[in-house]
Amino acid sequence: AFSPDGLIARAWDQGAVASGVVFVLLVTPVELAFAAPGAAALYDALWFANRAVEILFSADVAFRTCVAYREPEDEGGRWVFSTRRIFARYVRTWLAVDLVAATPIELGLWGLRRLELLPAIAAPAGLSYSYASFESLLRLLRLAKLLRPGHIHRWLLPAPSPTAARAAQAQTRTATSTSSSSTPTSSSTS
Repeated sequence: AFSPDGLIARAWDQGAVASGVVFVLLVTPVELAFAAPGAAALYDALWFANRAVEILFSADVAFRTCVAYREPEDEGGRWVFSTRRIFARYVRTWLAVDLVAATPIELGLWGLRRLELLPAIAAPAGLSYSYASFESLLRLLRLAKLLRPGHIHRWLLPAPSPTAARAAQAQTRTATSTSSSSTPTSSSTS
């Protein structure tokens, strides 16, 4: 398991994932507002960039199963590096949100359209819409990645390291034991 403040985890989180989230945050709304109908079917740089973000977010789901976490203080406050416990916690907490952000819905619809398995949608009278606008709306689901409070918090503030946390705990224990041994005891004289 990786330490959450280690070089690999921080580079992944603050570099790759942050870039993907910023791309989705800035480009997807603009693309949704200004893309021409049918533009999603074109193989341009934006199409490939969106596929790269889908791959990045899918890889992030796998990476999250290997990043240590800290237990709550009432459970001891220790760092957990057991991959089984990390995975179990991830399933209980953020896996569903990360899967929504990573699911390549647009790519699946593209494949169904290419295989001619996607039936035509008849627009109700007076309305017009296309698969392209529907697919762009689905792409907004990637913004679910922002629901994870740890992402933004870790990008802005450095995380406490397991080594520093252990040192702080040891210092607290030492200070506590020193203060308890140096307290004067009352002795009774007869």
